[in-house]
Amino acid sequence: MKLESLVQERVDMLIERLKTWPKDEPANLTLAFKCTSIDVISGYCFANCFHALETPDFRHPILCAIHELLPNLWIQKHFPILVTVVDLMPEWLALWVNPRVKPFLEVKNSLATQVDKLLASDDALRSVEHETIFHHLLAPEERDGFNLGRHVRPDRKSLIDEALSLIGAGTDTVGLTCTVGIFHALHNSAITQRLRNELKVAWPDADSPINLSSLEKLPYLTAVVKESLRLGHGVCTPLPRVVGPSDVVIGDYHVPVGTAVEMSSVFIHEDPGAFDNPLEFRPERWLKPDLRNSMEHNFVPFTKGPRICLGLNLAWCELYLIFANVFRKVDMKIADTTVKDMSSYKEYLSPYWEGNTLNVTVRPINN
Repeated sequence: MKLESLVQERVDMLIERLKTWPKDEPANLTLAFKCTSIDVISGYCFANCFHALETPDFRHPILCAIHELLPNLWIQKHFPILVTVVDLMPEWLALWVNPRVKPFLEVKNSLATQVDKLLASDDALRSVEHETIFHHLLAPEERDGFNLGRHVRPDRKSLIDEALSLIGAGTDTVGLTCTVGIFHALHNSAITQRLRNELKVAWPDADSPINLSSLEKLPYLTAVVKESLRLGHGVCTPLPRVVGPSDVVIGDYHVPVGTAVEMSSVFIHEDPGAFDNPLEFRPERWLKPDLRNSMEHNFVPFTKGPRICLGLNLAWCELYLIFANVFRKVDMKIADTTVKDMSSYKEYLSPYWEGNTLNVTVRPINN
């Protein structure tokens, strides 16, 4: 995958922070993983890394703001005019109404400054250290699937909105998947040991880097990542699709063209008809050849079809590198997080966990 080194650089910083964490002080892995993912998405998409991992306690302001503002999602969904009203407010008024939006506005202003530079001069795109999302939106090539003769250059607001959407979509999803998967792996010592054994054989010298293609060939690591995606529920809200171009039959129901139909991946991933004992974290299920095809058909963490998640390859890269590096390089013990903490959440687009975050004590593993 292109820019794999950028992802690896942030994962290396995550490991460095964990290795130097005070031995008797629990580290908040939930926030650490979110810091990693927001650093990756900001560096990958905008060539402007937020360096959230360098925040002393992993409590980067934008992550705290996202968490605090997430419950407002349903107000915005049912009263969308409020979003327009907030957009039209001067910044001082928005801060007076809700001071918690300050980190969000700071990020928005930073992205707006970058967009303004890019719109002011075509040369600005060529001076960026690597290709960004703005290259594809402002100067698409034929390989992007565009008919260049019909391409409409996005305006300033569209570019800023797209950038903010990518940050939101690429942060909590990967961070929560890592949280749920690594909690369950640590909660079951047999899973942890089997995963470490596989990694040690494939990666005997942990001080030397290992590439993504090598990790993708490891069956048990792949099984752990898939099971984490199945139960992590990166996006748990039902996502709407409009029926067309003709009527369809869904189940036993005739659904006419133009009807909006919503479906959540949670309903599929926790369906006992699709996955045996679906609420159990069992990576071994993915190692059974006779069941693999059926499970793959029902495996939809990124949805499917023309509206499939555009960032799925980046997400897979992050998950492989995070899981492999964490289990190969640091020893972790759960501090005060329980199974109940990882089972109860509210649905605000992505899961909003009500219990403790994943807190662990950490020590380095000698190579």
